[in-house]
Amino acid sequence: MPLEQQKIVVLGFGTAGIDITNLLAQLMQEKGVPEQEVRNRFYALDLHGLVTENGKDVRPEQLPYARKEKEVQGWRQTNRDISLLDVIRHVKPTVLIGVSGQAGASPKMPCARWPRIQVDPSFSRCRTPRHAVAIPQDLLDWTEGRALIGTGSPFEAVNFGGRKVRIDQTNNSYIFPGLALGISASKAKRVTDMIFMAAAKELARVVLTQKDKAQAFCLHFRIRAGSVA
Repeated sequence: MPLEQQKIVVLGFGTAGIDITNLLAQLMQEKGVPEQEVRNRFYALDLHGLVTENGKDVRPEQLPYARKEKEVQGWRQTNRDISLLDVIRHVKPTVLIGVSGQAGASPKMPCARWPRIQVDPSFSRCRTPRHAVAIPQDLLDWTEGRALIGTGSPFEAVNFGGRKVRIDQTNNSYIFPGLALGISASKAKRVTDMIFMAAAKELARVVLTQKDKAQAFCLHFRIRAGSVA
């Protein structure tokens, strides 16, 4: 599913969550999606649950992504905050970006329900192991192996289904070294959002190119081995 069709939950809507959301929103707009429709693709949760227009302690920079009260008034249970599980039940999201500073902020129940709601859930965990919203082993166990996991810091391989599963990083190991080298080589005086955007796009292009090369190699090998009908 292309980016512009995703429904994205951002768990943790401080500086990191807002910056990530703004960059993703900009990418969607570049693909021709109107600004308001783009904002409606995001569901942000902070310390007080889902961010709404009249919610508690909502900051100005959060307001562009705050949900309308009339949209979510039927989501509340016993007048409490709208939780991650409430959002998953009503939205059926396709991506969860976890950048909450609260360790264990993504509990078992929402994650366990996810595969029943969406066939291919995607979890991005951009925190250190000590502050992880959820750890990879738990996510695989809770979702019966259906979660696609990316972390910000390195995690050891985990056991699932009788085999070792390598856990990939989604920012530090891929973007930062090359980005730092490019900044140094170009003698850039400021690091802007556009620099990060360009780096992300180039990384995506390289990954897709390498994937195509790998598929071509595998096909060549199968033909040589006489295994292709």
